[in-house]
Amino acid sequence: MQPFDADFFRSHVLVPEAALLLIREDLSNQPKWAGKVVPRDVAFKVLQKSAAYGKAMFAEDDGTAGVADQAVRQRAKIRRKEIEKEEKEAAEDMKRQRSSHGRSKAERKEIGYFEG
Repeated sequence: MQPFDADFFRSHVLVPEAALLLIREDLSNQPKWAGKVVPRDVAFKVLQKSAAYGKAMFAEDDGTAGVADQAVRQRAKIRRKEIEKEEKEAAEDMKRQRSSHGRSKAERKEIGYFEG
């Protein structure tokens, strides 16, 4: 058996391990995992699911993709734009909510932020 070359080691060992560590860290910020250690197998399942998504969303089109693959990519591109729009709207809502905290109840009611 020959030793791994640097490119193989980087792409088949270091990158996947770094991805698992980042996924575990990201999951640990979710309420479900608060104060707990995220198991490696949980992170691995997320990595597997995200790999399929990544291939569909970010694969280079070399002209060999079939009609179904092209349809999936097109739908993924549309959904990505929808998500970006939703995130932008949510950020704008948060900004409006933060700016309304210093206003009186009458001012908040006038602009639609009064809930009481």
